[in-house]
Amino acid sequence: MVTIYSEINKLGLFSRRNDFKVFLFFVNRTECHVHIIWLNFNGDPVIYKTIPPNNAFPVVTHEQHPWVFKDSRTGDRMLGNGEELFYPKQDKKNPHRPLIILLTYPLISLRQRALQAIRDSIERIEDIERSQIPSTLLNDIDEALALKETALEHYRRCKKFVNN
Repeated sequence: MVTIYSEINKLGLFSRRNDFKVFLFFVNRTECHVHIIWLNFNGDPVIYKTIPPNNAFPVVTHEQHPWVFKDSRTGDRMLGNGEELFYPKQDKKNPHRPLIILLTYPLISLRQRALQAIRDSIERIEDIERSQIPSTLLNDIDEALALKETALEHYRRCKKFVNN
Protein backbone atom coordinates (compact mmCIF):
# COMPACT_ATOMS: atom_id res chain seq x y z
CA MET A 1 0.00 0.00 0.00
CA VAL A 2 1.34 3.42 -0.94
CA THR A 3 0.35 6.76 0.57
CA ILE A 4 -0.39 9.61 -1.85
CA TYR A 5 -2.89 12.36 -2.63
CA SER A 6 -2.45 14.45 0.50
CA GLU A 7 -5.03 16.91 -0.89
CA ILE A 8 -7.80 14.30 -0.61
CA ASN A 9 -8.37 14.59 3.11
CA LYS A 10 -9.18 18.22 3.75
CA LEU A 11 -12.00 17.35 6.17
CA GLY A 12 -9.78 15.51 8.66
CA LEU A 13 -11.44 12.12 8.09
CA PHE A 14 -9.73 8.94 9.25
CA SER A 15 -10.41 5.27 9.93
CA ARG A 16 -11.55 4.36 13.41
CA ARG A 17 -11.03 1.05 15.18
CA ASN A 18 -14.11 -1.11 14.74
CA ASP A 19 -14.96 -4.80 15.22
CA PHE A 20 -17.57 -5.00 12.45
CA LYS A 21 -15.91 -6.52 9.37
CA VAL A 22 -17.34 -5.65 5.99
CA PHE A 23 -16.66 -7.63 2.83
CA LEU A 24 -16.54 -5.38 -0.23
CA PHE A 25 -16.36 -6.20 -3.91
CA PHE A 26 -15.23 -3.14 -5.90
CA VAL A 27 -16.36 -3.30 -9.55
CA ASN A 28 -14.80 -0.79 -11.95
CA ARG A 29 -17.52 0.18 -14.46
CA THR A 30 -15.37 2.84 -16.15
CA GLU A 31 -12.89 2.96 -19.02
CA CYS A 32 -10.03 4.08 -16.78
CA HIS A 33 -7.82 2.56 -14.09
CA VAL A 34 -9.27 3.56 -10.72
CA HIS A 35 -7.25 3.99 -7.53
CA ILE A 36 -9.10 2.53 -4.54
CA ILE A 37 -7.93 4.80 -1.72
CA TRP A 38 -8.35 4.04 1.98
CA LEU A 39 -8.06 6.83 4.55
CA ASN A 40 -5.92 5.22 7.24
CA PHE A 41 -5.97 5.72 11.02
CA ASN A 42 -4.00 8.97 10.67
CA GLY A 43 -6.26 10.22 7.87
CA ASP A 44 -3.56 9.64 5.25
CA PRO A 45 -4.86 8.50 1.85
CA VAL A 46 -3.41 5.12 0.89
CA ILE A 47 -3.74 3.55 -2.55
CA TYR A 48 -5.01 0.12 -1.61
CA LYS A 49 -5.36 -1.16 -5.17
CA THR A 50 -5.63 0.15 -8.72
CA ILE A 51 -8.40 -1.62 -10.63
CA PRO A 52 -8.26 -1.79 -14.44
CA PRO A 53 -11.37 -1.01 -16.51
CA ASN A 54 -14.18 -3.56 -16.23
CA ASN A 55 -12.43 -5.50 -13.46
CA ALA A 56 -13.22 -6.18 -9.82
CA PHE A 57 -11.34 -6.55 -6.54
CA PRO A 58 -12.45 -7.97 -3.16
CA VAL A 59 -11.53 -6.21 0.09
CA VAL A 60 -12.10 -7.01 3.74
CA THR A 61 -12.44 -3.79 5.71
CA HIS A 62 -14.38 -2.50 8.71
CA GLU A 63 -17.18 -0.09 9.40
CA GLN A 64 -15.86 3.41 10.09
CA HIS A 65 -13.15 3.03 7.40
CA PRO A 66 -13.62 5.71 4.70
CA TRP A 67 -12.74 5.07 1.04
CA VAL A 68 -12.36 7.43 -1.94
CA PHE A 69 -11.75 6.78 -5.62
CA LYS A 70 -9.59 8.53 -8.24
CA ASP A 71 -8.74 8.09 -11.91
CA SER A 72 -5.13 6.88 -11.72
CA ARG A 73 -4.01 8.86 -14.75
CA THR A 74 -5.66 12.24 -14.15
CA GLY A 75 -6.52 12.27 -10.46
CA ASP A 76 -10.16 13.03 -11.31
CA ARG A 77 -12.62 11.95 -8.65
CA MET A 78 -14.73 8.86 -9.20
CA LEU A 79 -17.76 7.53 -7.33
CA GLY A 80 -18.37 4.38 -5.32
CA ASN A 81 -22.08 3.53 -5.37
CA GLY A 82 -22.75 7.14 -6.26
CA GLU A 83 -20.70 8.58 -3.37
CA GLU A 84 -17.39 10.49 -3.42
CA LEU A 85 -16.69 9.31 0.12
CA PHE A 86 -17.74 5.73 0.85
CA TYR A 87 -18.23 4.36 4.37
CA PRO A 88 -18.88 0.58 4.43
CA LYS A 89 -21.80 -0.63 6.50
CA GLN A 90 -22.09 -4.27 7.51
CA ASP A 91 -25.29 -6.09 6.57
CA LYS A 92 -26.29 -7.25 10.07
CA LYS A 93 -28.63 -9.95 8.68
CA ASN A 94 -25.92 -11.44 6.46
CA PRO A 95 -22.52 -10.11 7.65
CA HIS A 96 -20.47 -12.42 5.39
CA ARG A 97 -22.22 -11.46 2.16
CA PRO A 98 -20.02 -9.05 0.16
CA LEU A 99 -21.31 -5.62 -0.67
CA ILE A 100 -20.89 -4.74 -4.34
CA ILE A 101 -19.46 -1.25 -4.83
CA LEU A 102 -19.87 0.04 -8.38
CA LEU A 103 -17.13 2.49 -9.38
CA THR A 104 -18.47 5.04 -11.87
CA TYR A 105 -17.85 8.47 -13.29
CA PRO A 106 -19.39 11.43 -11.48
CA LEU A 107 -22.02 13.55 -13.17
CA ILE A 108 -20.20 16.74 -14.18
CA SER A 109 -21.07 19.78 -16.23
CA LEU A 110 -20.47 19.87 -19.96
CA ARG A 111 -17.95 22.67 -19.37
CA GLN A 112 -16.00 20.53 -16.89
CA ARG A 113 -16.04 17.55 -19.27
CA ALA A 114 -14.83 19.77 -22.11
CA LEU A 115 -11.97 21.01 -19.91
CA GLN A 116 -11.04 17.40 -19.10
CA ALA A 117 -11.04 16.48 -22.79
CA ILE A 118 -8.87 19.49 -23.66
CA ARG A 119 -6.52 18.75 -20.75
CA ASP A 120 -6.13 15.16 -21.87
CA SER A 121 -5.44 16.10 -25.48
CA ILE A 122 -2.70 18.65 -24.73
CA GLU A 123 0.81 17.26 -24.37
CA ARG A 124 2.73 20.50 -23.79
CA ILE A 125 1.78 23.89 -22.42
CA GLU A 126 2.92 25.48 -25.69
CA ASP A 127 0.10 23.63 -27.47
CA ILE A 128 -2.44 25.73 -25.56
CA GLU A 129 -1.02 28.97 -26.87
CA ARG A 130 -1.35 27.78 -30.48
CA SER A 131 -4.86 26.46 -30.00
CA GLN A 132 -8.03 28.36 -30.82
CA ILE A 133 -9.39 28.05 -27.29
CA PRO A 134 -11.21 31.14 -25.97
CA SER A 135 -9.10 33.08 -23.49
CA THR A 136 -11.74 32.66 -20.75
CA LEU A 137 -11.00 28.90 -20.71
CA LEU A 138 -7.20 29.17 -20.74
CA ASN A 139 -6.89 29.75 -16.96
CA ASP A 140 -9.18 26.82 -16.26
CA ILE A 141 -7.12 24.63 -18.58
CA ASP A 142 -3.87 25.70 -16.89
CA GLU A 143 -5.32 24.58 -13.55
CA ALA A 144 -6.53 21.28 -15.01
CA LEU A 145 -3.09 20.59 -16.52
CA ALA A 146 -1.40 21.37 -13.19
CA LEU A 147 -3.68 18.87 -11.41
CA LYS A 148 -2.95 16.25 -14.07
CA GLU A 149 0.81 16.75 -13.67
CA THR A 150 0.48 16.49 -9.88
CA ALA A 151 -1.40 13.18 -10.23
CA LEU A 152 1.21 11.84 -12.66
CA GLU A 153 4.07 12.84 -10.36
CA HIS A 154 2.40 11.10 -7.40
CA TYR A 155 1.94 7.99 -9.54
CA ARG A 156 5.62 8.03 -10.62
CA ARG A 157 6.74 8.30 -6.99
CA CYS A 158 4.45 5.43 -6.02
CA LYS A 159 5.85 3.21 -8.79
CA LYS A 160 9.42 3.94 -7.63
CA PHE A 161 8.43 3.16 -4.03
CA VAL A 162 6.74 -0.14 -4.97
CA ASN A 163 9.53 -1.23 -7.34
CA ASN A 164 12.29 -0.65 -4.75
